[in-house]
Amino acid sequence: MEHASVAVPDFVRLDEHRRDQYLSHRGNYTPDERALFHQLCNMWESLIPYQRFLRMASGDRGDIRHTLEALLEKLYRAGIAVSVTQTNEDGEPIPDGIALTNENSVRFFYLAVDEYFRHSERNLDVPLPFADVLKKDGLRIPEAFLTDISSSDIASILAERPGADEARIYRVSVSSGKQLIVTSGKVRSFLALAMQHLRHMLSNANILTAVSREVDSTLTALRKEIQGKDPRFWYLLSESILSARSRLEAQRNVPVTEEFFCAAEVLHAFVNGQLNAINQRREAEQERRERIEGILSMIARRKEPTMPTRELRELIEGYRAEYGEDFEQFRNDFFEIALQPPPRRKLPMLLELDGLFVHRDRLYPLFLDRLESLRLYYGSLYRKLMRQHICRGRAQSVEALYSYESLANDLQERLRRDDPHFLQMYESPDIMGEALVHWARQRQYAADTESLRKLLLRHFAPGAGARFYDLAVLLDLHMARVFDDAFRSLSPIRQMIYRLFGRYETMRDRYDQESRKVSTAPTGWSQGTPALDKTASSPDTTTDRPPSAPATKDRTPAKSRRNPGLRQQQRSGSATEETTARKERTYTRAESDEAWEEFKRHIRK
Repeated sequence: MEHASVAVPDFVRLDEHRRDQYLSHRGNYTPDERALFHQLCNMWESLIPYQRFLRMASGDRGDIRHTLEALLEKLYRAGIAVSVTQTNEDGEPIPDGIALTNENSVRFFYLAVDEYFRHSERNLDVPLPFADVLKKDGLRIPEAFLTDISSSDIASILAERPGADEARIYRVSVSSGKQLIVTSGKVRSFLALAMQHLRHMLSNANILTAVSREVDSTLTALRKEIQGKDPRFWYLLSESILSARSRLEAQRNVPVTEEFFCAAEVLHAFVNGQLNAINQRREAEQERRERIEGILSMIARRKEPTMPTRELRELIEGYRAEYGEDFEQFRNDFFEIALQPPPRRKLPMLLELDGLFVHRDRLYPLFLDRLESLRLYYGSLYRKLMRQHICRGRAQSVEALYSYESLANDLQERLRRDDPHFLQMYESPDIMGEALVHWARQRQYAADTESLRKLLLRHFAPGAGARFYDLAVLLDLHMARVFDDAFRSLSPIRQMIYRLFGRYETMRDRYDQESRKVSTAPTGWSQGTPALDKTASSPDTTTDRPPSAPATKDRTPAKSRRNPGLRQQQRSGSATEETTARKERTYTRAESDEAWEEFKRHIRK
């Protein structure tokens, strides 16, 4: 009870003369005892440390200790003080503190019952705290201070979460009519005490022999089991003892007592209550999980592939009335199930993309949809920039097209501004790799490892770890091809002039070299796999604004021709173009197998 705020006893506030009068009405006290009582009042706190008080009290320490013990015994009988003890390593009681209380207050009886409990723990021959035993000890607890429960209520009481200042004295009724007294702070310890008393009683050879016959066990096996804490064993043992009560009591050489059966009943009721509570908790958890899975399925089926954070939280908040006090648990379970990926995985049920949530079923289709839109938009944009770059000359060149590195930096900045959600997906290759595999398996596009390998290599580069191809490759922005498209969009006269004066060859060679800095997917592996059903953009395609919002519907990739962004484009013209086509990077079988093994390590179930 010391966790609660403790009121100062009324007598502590009195002056010494009135305190003397207060003591005189409650027994005979010697002058030395009265002096110590005044010192206790002057040093009052919720629990006065015993040793510190002895050090600070005046007089011979040996005499003070003797006088203090006599004083505390009288104050206990008067119902205004309890000497609180602890147990040392040898199992012996040692004084720990002194609690002064208002006369016969609930705090006095609470501490007194706890102290008897400690006494019963130290000496198993001391009876359990039965109500009649405490009365014989002079502890008559007023009815107003008692909360009546049955032994079957103990498990539910332990599951409660009482307030910080709540302290109760329980009167536990058992089937025989006896009543046990236990405080709310000792309920859990009381179960251990009941188990200890059963062990102590079963140390009697006659009782152990009789019980072993009831549980159909050998003496050796039973002795070993009662030293453990397996709840299944104690449940069956206590049940057997209770069901065989009449037979055990009928045997004259078996000295069973009322306490023996009370301890068995308390243990049996508690374990049974715990089992029921576990089953109820499992049923509630299963119901919550099914409800959460239903919500997630609804999110996966909605028209929009993404859900704003605010909308999701409002959706969950709508279940507050249904779950009541359990709503916080429901909400915590939802976000744990939705946002926590399975073991050894990185893809959760819901992925958060900077203020939006995407179900894993919709993640890869969303990526494909955004990829298609960005390919069209940036293809048109960079062709325009390249046209300006060709026409303006070195003095007014477009910086983003000076080299592959400058193009990569420019793409990063534009995506950060135009479509941060796509950039976030691109910067999470491990998650997106799992999303691709999940999507492919759902639609049976990855019926075998070869199909899955081809599908993965559409977006992911061979090598160590899961890594997307560079953005320029994913977005079909090979610098030489962009240059060719932009050059063909010039008027025939401009084309002829640039060719005559060598500007075409100079720029074409430089962009050909820049294009070789990045790797492309092996073109043979793309053929026959699910792909984006998009129309190849032409030099005349124009898009003035970037696709700044996620698509509102999934695009299920259909089987199509080889992806235009990853295949060789036929070029008419110079021998340089033909040489470029021959020099485009291809991969050996060993490199392909190495890449596939690395992917398997990241997506293995």
